[in-house]
Amino acid sequence: MRWRLGSRPGLDGLRGVAVLLVVASHVSPLGSIWRFLGYGGVTVFFTLSGFLITSMLVEERDSSGRVDLRRFYVRRTRRLVPALVTMVAVVTVVLAAAGSWDWLTLAALSYSANWVLALGHGVGSPMGHTWSLSIEEQFYVLWPVVLIGLSRSGRRTVRGVLVALCLTTALVPLALAGGPEARVYYGSDARAFPILAGCLLAVVLSGRTETRSRPWAAAVAVAAIVAVCHVPAGGFERLVAPQCVAMLTAATIFWTAQGAGAPWLELGWLRWFGHRSYGLYLWSYPVFVGLEHLGAGVWVVALAGVPTALLLTELSWRLVEQPFRSRRPMRSDALDRRQPVAAGALLSPRG
Repeated sequence: MRWRLGSRPGLDGLRGVAVLLVVASHVSPLGSIWRFLGYGGVTVFFTLSGFLITSMLVEERDSSGRVDLRRFYVRRTRRLVPALVTMVAVVTVVLAAAGSWDWLTLAALSYSANWVLALGHGVGSPMGHTWSLSIEEQFYVLWPVVLIGLSRSGRRTVRGVLVALCLTTALVPLALAGGPEARVYYGSDARAFPILAGCLLAVVLSGRTETRSRPWAAAVAVAAIVAVCHVPAGGFERLVAPQCVAMLTAATIFWTAQGAGAPWLELGWLRWFGHRSYGLYLWSYPVFVGLEHLGAGVWVVALAGVPTALLLTELSWRLVEQPFRSRRPMRSDALDRRQPVAAGALLSPRG
């Protein structure tokens, strides 16, 4: 049977693992080895995003003969922007009540926070975590257009370009190693490899025969991700760890998005965190930073901050995210007539 993305509950569970790694990192004290779990969690998000977005774009071309760009961008906007704007608005009001203002607000709303931080500004901001959202949004804007353009030359071209881009971007952190640490950590180019690795996996899997899942192999890969995050010596966590985690995440996806999947990643509580991972990522960091600025210790942050973040996450899910996601998408027939994109060799089994 030909592989299709379809419904893969295990990937929701993997997203849950990623957000739990990030939360564990943010709630840990500075200098703790647990702080490096955030590197792994964000990288898992990046690779998952590349895989899921590319898979959906390829399957849309496969089923309808084109990619509806307007519909894609509208859906991404409805999925991501309302919750972000809500978080930024609440944080801004709280800061204003305290007589403060955070210039990173504008960067967060314009999805450029990663470059502001890469230049050394905005350190310590309660919205500093929006750097990863900025990188993902830049990917969402550019990649669909690039993929459509590349696919006109055939599937092998798409694969070849992605391989070349993966090899090149994997070396970018090493090339930047002599510069500012923030540039390596926050730069879009330095973080491109994990996303592109997911894109490449999606293109490789599309059109292939589906195989059996390997739950035990997926478990080993996830355990290896956690282990890699605990090797912080000598700049490893900045220069090499993201590439290692990205490849391990791609392996986890490959062994999970096949056959019967990975039952241990489909546990209800893990999928619950996966479904709400965006909201939890948005709210947990400013809550923890706020408590730390008030002088709260690690245990107070954990015992008070985590429940508060979960409450805000659930409110965001029910009152903001779900209502906007459930709205019917805008029709784009006029755009479809102006820009038909035929299903080319990208989807051909011969590619």
